[in-house]
Amino acid sequence: VGGSPGEPRGELSMDLQVAHAIAPDARKVVVNARPTVEGGGGYRKIGEMLEDTDRRFPGAVWSFSIGWGCDKLITAA
Repeated sequence: VGGSPGEPRGELSMDLQVAHAIAPDARKVVVNARPTVEGGGGYRKIGEMLEDTDRRFPGAVWSFSIGWGCDKLITAA
């Protein structure tokens, strides 16, 4: 959801591997949060992204990692 984040690597790969180990038959959905760091209002965008994902996949179990660096946290608000 939200476009391809590119080749899975790092934390994304680990999250998917753990989810698969726990529930191999579960459908895994990756939500690309990269657009939330483009422009201002990052926290608002994250909230909207989470609300949209919850509507699209009700009852889903989440593993959440936005992958922002510390430099983006300061400018997210």
